[in-house]
Amino acid sequence: MSDRHQFRANWHGYNDGLYFVTVCTREMKPSLGAITDNEMHLSHLGAVLDYWLRKAPESYEDICMINYVIMPNHFHCLLDIRGEQLHSEQAHYGCLYSSHRLDKNTNFHHNSLLSRFIGNIKRAVTMEARKAGIDFTWQRSFHEHIVKHDSAYKAIMLHIDRNVSSWTEDRFYR
Repeated sequence: MSDRHQFRANWHGYNDGLYFVTVCTREMKPSLGAITDNEMHLSHLGAVLDYWLRKAPESYEDICMINYVIMPNHFHCLLDIRGEQLHSEQAHYGCLYSSHRLDKNTNFHHNSLLSRFIGNIKRAVTMEARKAGIDFTWQRSFHEHIVKHDSAYKAIMLHIDRNVSSWTEDRFYR
């Protein structure tokens, strides 16, 4: 693993750390393509998603896309987020006030760098679908996992690299 992707014991409100992210289409609809003969064939929306997964990190100097895979009804990505400048008192992304009480809720991350990044990817694909007249919707939110150990990192990289070839055993296979 390169120095860029060393594990850090501390993470700060979804603005720093290694994250394994999974984003699904609504109702697991295979809108992103199809797998035949262990090869992923991207649909128009899958190609748009691929473009934005490659391009979006250029707009986020604190995000490095380590690896990703697009599947028919979901995608996985492994991100390295280094949001050091967000740790000042002026930026409390990921530490928004709860609507139920006046104290800060540190688990609420809808405005974190991670959430904004994934939201922008989802928004770009959705806008293209609407423009092309394609009936398409993402599942609400996304699933993230903080990668804390080298063994987890290696397992995630292997999962991403082998996801297409093991499609029929995938938990999202329909």
